[in-house]
Amino acid sequence: MAEFYIARLFDQASDPQGSTPMSADYLANLGKATAEQAMGHLNVCASAGFAPCQYRIGFWLSDSAADLNNGLTVLREAIRTTLADARYEGYVDSSFHQAVTKIYEKGAEIGLSDTARNQYLDLLNQYGSVAKRYPLPW
Repeated sequence: MAEFYIARLFDQASDPQGSTPMSADYLANLGKATAEQAMGHLNVCASAGFAPCQYRIGFWLSDSAADLNNGLTVLREAIRTTLADARYEGYVDSSFHQAVTKIYEKGAEIGLSDTARNQYLDLLNQYGSVAKRYPLPW
């Protein structure tokens, strides 16, 4: 559902006919409502323990300096979910690696100790690169 609302936002922001220009205020209000719907669905998905939704929220929040702490907290939870949940056993993707890297690089800004940050760095070493672990067939 979250993906639906995000796609809907892009669809509604453009008028394929080009006949009705949408005002900036209309687009801002539409965008806010659609973004709130998308975030609501992502939150439900993340609360259910689905790591891809947790990653999406974590990256979304951590891209803002004001929400960096919350974003890294969500990314840390996504990593724990990935490592602890049998559904993800033996599989890590680029979201995992990006999250670990972001936590390592930005963790000091939210007060993570060097020891904690280095534990995340160890995860990168343990799981290697995505390309080495899951090479593309072509």
